[in-house]
Amino acid sequence: MTAALFAGTVPYLMTVLISATGSTLVPGPYLTVFAAGGLVAALSLRETAGSALLRPEDVPENVAEDVPEAAAAEVR
Repeated sequence: MTAALFAGTVPYLMTVLISATGSTLVPGPYLTVFAAGGLVAALSLRETAGSALLRPEDVPENVAEDVPEAAAAEVR
């Protein structure tokens, strides 16, 4: 939803801003602000390498029957 909202409206918004100001430099600050926000968001994510992404209580009991033994041991 967010991608549709921002990615779908940005070309129109930039065209309007360029037409209103007469400057083709208008998209620069817009992109800088959103790139900085994306960088902050990416740097605030927690590293999950080497850790289980599922807690044992999140795994249904019947999943172990469908999963090979080696993979089931990693989940538990």
